[in-house]
Amino acid sequence: MKRIFLALPLLLALFCGCRQSESLPDEKVETVMLFHTFQRLNTTFSSALTPSESVAINAFMQYRGYSSIDSMMADPRMSLALRSFGPLVQTAFSDTASLSRMAQDIASRASEAGINLASRRYVFVIWNDTRSMAFVDSMLLIALNHYLGADCPYYKGFPQYQLVAKTPEQLPLDIAEAQVASTYPFIGKTALARMAYEGVLAIARQRLTGCTEAQALGYTDSQWQDITEQAGRWWRQMASLKLIYTSDQLAIDQLVMPAPYTAPFGIDAPPRLGRYFGYEIVCAWLNRHGDKPLAQLHSPDFYANDRLLVESGYNPQ
Repeated sequence: MKRIFLALPLLLALFCGCRQSESLPDEKVETVMLFHTFQRLNTTFSSALTPSESVAINAFMQYRGYSSIDSMMADPRMSLALRSFGPLVQTAFSDTASLSRMAQDIASRASEAGINLASRRYVFVIWNDTRSMAFVDSMLLIALNHYLGADCPYYKGFPQYQLVAKTPEQLPLDIAEAQVASTYPFIGKTALARMAYEGVLAIARQRLTGCTEAQALGYTDSQWQDITEQAGRWWRQMASLKLIYTSDQLAIDQLVMPAPYTAPFGIDAPPRLGRYFGYEIVCAWLNRHGDKPLAQLHSPDFYANDRLLVESGYNPQ
């Protein structure tokens, strides 16, 4: 339980060493702490809502399929989520000003990087849903009960590769990626295009949050070291399996989607090797041709270019 109570300090530490938001462009965002509103409504149904809360609750009900606030609060599944996660979320994220600053930092860095985010309205919630985030109209709903730390008692039974993404440190990274991926959806057919796209998403995570390479790609420091040391081995195996230019969707998904390992390579392979190689290819291209705005990197003209690999000169030994 110790990590739960350290959530906000850890979240803020992710931005240590980066420029403060005062030096970034003034890009205003709106944040609504709907998890506090739920707690209030759980006590009295007659509690008045602010205009921002009303808009946010309507978006929440639209996403979850509720017809009214009364039906939402009376839903046994919703009640269970609030009883189970409510106290933990209230404690872990008691400093709501820190959540607002985090959202402001991401929006400001995105503006500086030339990215127009899908939404500047953030609604922090609790829900009984397997997804941690969802866009509804102009709002991004963010379920804080998905970020309580790997040792949260309600996460028992989750596989390890999922637990590593259920930490407060992961919250700003997921927000950044959700925003960028929604603004620039993938358009392409080959594994190379998808890997490069995923690599650009990792770069966006870095630039919008100030995280490390390992964090951007979802690896621990030890995993990162092992992968970089064995990159040549895995790359040669990818080439021998003819996966680099494949258009088989199942194979592509197995290369880049979260999983305990990268399936085409066997159970001893690190997870999401396709995303790692995409990141390395894009970085190699940038080292050769100079840095480019994020919006340009997110264009299919860049990541779906069949000559991207050749032009990058990437060939790990």
